[in-house]
Amino acid sequence: MKPLRPFSFVTTVPTDSSLQTPKETDAWPSLPIPIARPQNLAHPGVAGFIGSNLLEALLKLDEIPIGLHSFSTGHQQNLDELQQLVSPAQWRGFTYREIGV
Repeated sequence: MKPLRPFSFVTTVPTDSSLQTPKETDAWPSLPIPIARPQNLAHPGVAGFIGSNLLEALLKLDEIPIGLHSFSTGHQQNLDELQQLVSPAQWRGFTYREIGV
């Protein structure tokens, strides 16, 4: 690979052979782009205010959260409202477990 020439202002286009169009072999090698897969995430406090907002973000990122809550402070209404905000496919990815304190 040729070293880059320093930048300069020119008023005419040079015609010498030192300025060649780049070849495919001169480009950076193509690297595989990692594709993130959905993760299984345990998410405590899922029925609370903060927990349900976090759950919404996770579902919209197509993650697979496992919600945990004791309903000592959270409300089922938060989950019911959230179900209306995400797609049915995203909601099917959500698993809920009620836990005792």
